[in-house]
Amino acid sequence: MADWQIQLTLISLAIVLTAAFLAVKGWRRRTREQASLLDEPAMAPAEFGSLLEANRGDYVATTFADDYLNRVSAYGLGIRGKADFELFDNGLLILRHGERPLFIASAEMNSVERNQAVIDRAVERNGLLTIVHRGNLATHIRLAKSEANERFFNLLKKEVIN
Repeated sequence: MADWQIQLTLISLAIVLTAAFLAVKGWRRRTREQASLLDEPAMAPAEFGSLLEANRGDYVATTFADDYLNRVSAYGLGIRGKADFELFDNGLLILRHGERPLFIASAEMNSVERNQAVIDRAVERNGLLTIVHRGNLATHIRLAKSEANERFFNLLKKEVIN
């Protein structure tokens, strides 16, 4: 390999490493800023109430309710992944695989709606369930079985959100 090729390779490597460093630094700064503005969400209550429904699927994201393109990264909410959803009469428990659980109490829920896309995820029509809670947060989930989507949506609307 010629000297100019080695130099070009080292310069390219330095650019890639600098870009990765800046991306990680920006993500961490964003996480700290959001954590200072938001209260830490509950992981689980002392009493769940009666189990209404349980499903599996994907935790897609938590965003700001007025901006579905603005992902909340604080408290580990920015990481998409598989999850189990347990709907109780006093709230929704989201058991994210490999991450801390998230509990959205009924008293904190403002609305539930159906969507097709959020941030970097697009699915079939009405394939995402969006729970608007805690004033200005929206948590987006997708059930593994589409036939369970309607039932879960209706239970959230009728039984949980007062």
